[in-house]
Amino acid sequence: VNQFVVKKLAAMEKQQKAEDVKLVTGPAALWRKFQSRSENTNWEKDEYLDLLYWGKQLWAVIAGLLWGILALKGIFALVGFILTALALPIVYTRILSSVDPEEMGGIAGVIQDGFVTQFAMFLVFWIVSYSFVHF
Repeated sequence: VNQFVVKKLAAMEKQQKAEDVKLVTGPAALWRKFQSRSENTNWEKDEYLDLLYWGKQLWAVIAGLLWGILALKGIFALVGFILTALALPIVYTRILSSVDPEEMGGIAGVIQDGFVTQFAMFLVFWIVSYSFVHF
């Protein structure tokens, strides 16, 4: 019985270590790196584009909820979202981060990465929040 318990504990400990490694190299590490914002932060291309991708998704959710609650509709609401969705990654890349946009595929690459999913996410949250609040 004791050998069974020892093996079970060893397996649980091994699994915990594997989960700890995932936390260190996953989104938590990316978030800590984003928060540091120092000039010495070296971004890999994939890391930086992942950061922008998830930031765009977060903006799509927030904007969709805001547009729906504020009852914004029509072409002006769509154009407003598209302009902000295009401007935010450019502003962050050029002004707030120490990253050269050309290293990340140029401004077009920074904008294009995840734009379609961002737009779809915005539409879903906009439609659902508008319908929920105003009907």
